[in-house]
Amino acid sequence: YVGESARYVMGYDGEDAWLLSTTQGEGRAVDMPELEALNFIRDATTGGQLFYPQLPGKEIRLDGSVLVDGERCYLLNITLPNGDQVISALDFSSFAERQQTTVNHVSGKTEITTHSRFQMVDGIRVPFASVMAIDGEIVSKIQMIQVQTNVGAMPWVFQRPSGAHVPDAPSDLIDKTLT
Repeated sequence: YVGESARYVMGYDGEDAWLLSTTQGEGRAVDMPELEALNFIRDATTGGQLFYPQLPGKEIRLDGSVLVDGERCYLLNITLPNGDQVISALDFSSFAERQQTTVNHVSGKTEITTHSRFQMVDGIRVPFASVMAIDGEIVSKIQMIQVQTNVGAMPWVFQRPSGAHVPDAPSDLIDKTLT
């Protein structure tokens, strides 16, 4: 959400990366810029990059260990089929992903996201706090208050919507997208 009446939505359905912004243009879904799409697609994986280790072109390599917030972690270097590198630090005892390092395609900067306050929610380990730093400077913090599992989502919820489906859009905005 960007303000009370504005919406900024990004989506990816496995083939099409799109964005919708009611603060710019006519409020219809458009192609995501290529470099931004590379970041979004890499990060959109439900469950993280350690799933599907046998995916053609994916390589996962153990590169030793590292301390993250005083906890000993396995250091895994993951090479994705498109060549992207993701470095994960997994807790020695719980195997929780305590940290993930990626390179932002738009800025070229290294982003380090550190997860903490893990809780089990319906059998799934969820980090209730995440902090992202770039060049040692914290750029974002996420604090979860409550997490509820979803019984499932239909694939169509990720498809690019038409302008007629802009949530809470003023009627004159919808009229423009239909013409």
